[in-house]
Amino acid sequence: MAIFKKLSVKTLNAVLISLIVAIFLVVFIFCYQSLLRIDADESQVSHSNQVLGNINLMMSDLENMETGERGYVITGQEAFLQPYTAALPDVNEQVQTLEVLTKNDPAQQQYLSAIKPLIAERLADFQTIISLRTNEGFAAAQANVSTDKGKVIMDSIRAVVANMQSTETTLLQAHTNNLTHVNAMAELIVIWGSIIGLLCAILVDYIINRFVIGEMVRKPLLEEALKANKEMEAFSYSVSHDLRAPLRAIDGFTQILVEDYAGKLDDEGKRVAGIIEASTVQMGKLIDNLLSFSRLGRAEIKKVPVAMGVLANEVYAEVKKSASGRDIEFVMGILPDIKGDVDMIRQVWTNLFTNAVKFTSKKEKAKIEVGSTSDADSVTYYVKDNGAGFDMQYVGKLFGVFQRLHSVEEFEGTGIGLANVKRIVERHGGSVRAEGEVGKGATFYFTLPKK
Repeated sequence: MAIFKKLSVKTLNAVLISLIVAIFLVVFIFCYQSLLRIDADESQVSHSNQVLGNINLMMSDLENMETGERGYVITGQEAFLQPYTAALPDVNEQVQTLEVLTKNDPAQQQYLSAIKPLIAERLADFQTIISLRTNEGFAAAQANVSTDKGKVIMDSIRAVVANMQSTETTLLQAHTNNLTHVNAMAELIVIWGSIIGLLCAILVDYIINRFVIGEMVRKPLLEEALKANKEMEAFSYSVSHDLRAPLRAIDGFTQILVEDYAGKLDDEGKRVAGIIEASTVQMGKLIDNLLSFSRLGRAEIKKVPVAMGVLANEVYAEVKKSASGRDIEFVMGILPDIKGDVDMIRQVWTNLFTNAVKFTSKKEKAKIEVGSTSDADSVTYYVKDNGAGFDMQYVGKLFGVFQRLHSVEEFEGTGIGLANVKRIVERHGGSVRAEGEVGKGATFYFTLPKK
């Protein structure tokens, strides 16, 4: 890690931002190529289904003609020739369509070359038998049918058709398997790309705070420290701006694919595109929260008298707007005033109330209670709810950066709110703790010194 101490903030900025942007670009390029491959495979699947459909129609037409011929031979009634007459032009049309559809498939072209003379021979046989029945009667037509010539030809046709169906089914299965593989790979790349990008963003914060800021603190000259602080602010702005640009590009191009190629994407393709969009939005939130967490560690604390009761009421009223229509019982006890940074303390109440409202969302009758206890030197405030709660064996993870005890599917969030609470309170010289029980709720405490 000594190398980081030798690099300026500007150099670190360039190296780390370039790395993170490169990761996002790689993820986007792969996802874009995956969508193109999905589109190509879907076209092939559609093509194979069309080929199989035409093969089946061709065979169905021949069998309808055979049925019409037999009916006419037995009865002599021309009404039985209707299936024959209707299917006659369709058979040739299906053969021509198959020739066009399979022009790039040597195997299918070879089968078509074999089946075309058989179909022509069978059509001529149909015509011969129908002519015999019309001109010479049942006995003459029956004698021709008894030679089994027509059966032999139809058996040969069915054998070639079976080979054509088998060949096309094999192609269909290969493209279907490829679709499944590409979709799975796209999901993995999006997930792991987002994780790696997030880890790099965390590394940025760690390096800056551990090495750059630590080194600046050790420098005796105030002028150098002020200069470094300005560089930190510039770095934060650069992170915010440079990381959002590729995220917007990924989101924008994904929307273009979904909107302009909607007709070419099946439900699975649209689902993969949705995963890319959702991951982009989530990554944006993580970046915003990480920057907010980083700024809290550097912001100057301006202590003034804070009316905690008034402030808590104001914050809860704002947070409650996001849960309009819910039945939440809010009970607030006495909250002694304290000295602190108003904006930072407001952020503490906002995060705690937001969590309480969020984690009671599945309760029919939610209850949030706010109160305090005090001694000679400090005041302890608490926010208690009857929501989802947590297992006390994981209490040590609650206040860590990006630590979550519930999945995103259960409760949305990025896992940095309580880390912000801890950082703010500790910068005021206080402490935080929590108690909870699964399914019965949780209580979060923060203690601030009176002076």
